[in-house]
Amino acid sequence: MSGQKRMISTGLSDHKFPEGQHICYIYNDDQERLNVMAKYLKSGQQAKEKLLYLVDSMTTGEMLTHLDDLGLDLSNANPADFTLASAAPAYCPSGFFKTEEMLGVVRDFYLKSVGDGYEGARGTGEMGWCLAEGRTNRYDLMEYEARLTGLLKEYPYTAC
Repeated sequence: MSGQKRMISTGLSDHKFPEGQHICYIYNDDQERLNVMAKYLKSGQQAKEKLLYLVDSMTTGEMLTHLDDLGLDLSNANPADFTLASAAPAYCPSGFFKTEEMLGVVRDFYLKSVGDGYEGARGTGEMGWCLAEGRTNRYDLMEYEARLTGLLKEYPYTAC
């Protein structure tokens, strides 16, 4: 999949970056997070990318309302353009986080997006679920985060 990468906006500055970045975003409060994620996703929408949001701080319906209120026009968009799902089941389909399984999810999301005609793919996933007892251990999570960056070099999904 490697090759010429598009230069994209994250929606947070005028600077353009090669697609396939792995961004770690630490926020001060929920309102800041919502504002930044709305800008990040809106820039992906404008770039004709398939979008993914894995949420665990509220219901998917509440998140959809917040993002709509913040200017991400999802109510008029094609529903296939944006996947909004609960984080824990997406990260832990078998009840426990598995690094290899989640890397496959990211790779497959990118491949399907491009195969379906999108210019690229970007997403974000809230990580509060990982604090729940028994869902993961810190070593698997650190391995995933480290390996994700390498995966994105070949499959340039932009992740936050």
